[in-house]
Amino acid sequence: MFSSINSIQSMINYAKVSSAPSFTLNNINGIVRYNMNNNGTNVFDSFPSTRNGTIVSTSIFSSNVPSNFSAIATNSWTLNNSNSRYILAPSFPIANKNITTSCWIFCTSNVSNGDIKWWEIDHAEGPMIFQNKNTNNYAYSYLITWTMAQNVWNHVVCIDDFTNKQKSVYLNGNLVNTISFASYQSFFITSASNCNGARIGAGYSGHHAGIGQITDFRIYNRILTPTEITSIFNKQS
Repeated sequence: MFSSINSIQSMINYAKVSSAPSFTLNNINGIVRYNMNNNGTNVFDSFPSTRNGTIVSTSIFSSNVPSNFSAIATNSWTLNNSNSRYILAPSFPIANKNITTSCWIFCTSNVSNGDIKWWEIDHAEGPMIFQNKNTNNYAYSYLITWTMAQNVWNHVVCIDDFTNKQKSVYLNGNLVNTISFASYQSFFITSASNCNGARIGAGYSGHHAGIGQITDFRIYNRILTPTEITSIFNKQS
């Protein structure tokens, strides 16, 4: 009898493991992922590509991370509206390719100066998250806009579908909008085989950053599915 009970319990345990969320997103077409583990000089890439980021100027990290996040990240990068303090990711080959960018943003207050960017890829007006001054209004590459709550963590996913010439934004697991960018080639990286990396915490050309924290910054060289985006939002992969 006890043997049968043990067998049944083993089957239940196996079912639980089998139905657990997959963590293979960490290794499928991942270009870079910064969960803000660092040594004061570099932020370590947890993807196999190991494209470690360089900390420019003073590094200020925070223990403020999304709830139930300890298995993913224990630190976040603090933004203070400065254009001189950021994380610089190395160049990577994403020109003329589909890409997905995922990150968690915690905005603590509005800023009064213009050209506010939380992150930007490349230096020639490539993909970016832009925040309008004095508001909680955000835009992806100036094309898709949304409003984001302050003093809470928000999960933002930006998709550049180069194949179908579309851009999409997901906020906290829900689709905000999808638009065509066929007429906006300047907002996508098309001119080089490698982009010039990404700035997390500031933009290029003197653009200032927001005020708050950012963590679990990822770039994939493919389009994540809605199910995968939901999985990341639920902190399951």
